[in-house]
Amino acid sequence: MNTITGGIRKVGMTAAEQFWYVLGCVAFGAAYLQKVPVKKALSEYGLTEMTSAEQFWYTLGCVFFGMAYLAKVPAAKALSELDQFRVARAAPHDVLQPHEIHQALPEIHEVQPGQREIHTPGR
Repeated sequence: MNTITGGIRKVGMTAAEQFWYVLGCVAFGAAYLQKVPVKKALSEYGLTEMTSAEQFWYTLGCVFFGMAYLAKVPAAKALSELDQFRVARAAPHDVLQPHEIHQALPEIHEVQPGQREIHTPGR
């Protein structure tokens, strides 16, 4: 089960989500172009890296009325509210060491095949 319930974290897309994403990409690349600003926000927080194609489409989206930037802002706001980034903002120095960030990250343990349980440190 891939739902968020009682400490179980979603780890992948459901079959329905995969279907609708592919269908959205086929329809003029709309789903792909909506994904790019969110991936930019994730990359700014160090959670992923953008491909050169994604960087190109993000830049192009920003050139045309800032559409990509404005689409990125809600995702960046949501990421900024995660516990590990609250810890980083509360730090007395600008840069945390990797081990300090990982201490704030939740631990994920596999409960059953396909299900994972989250344990947040200090809670």
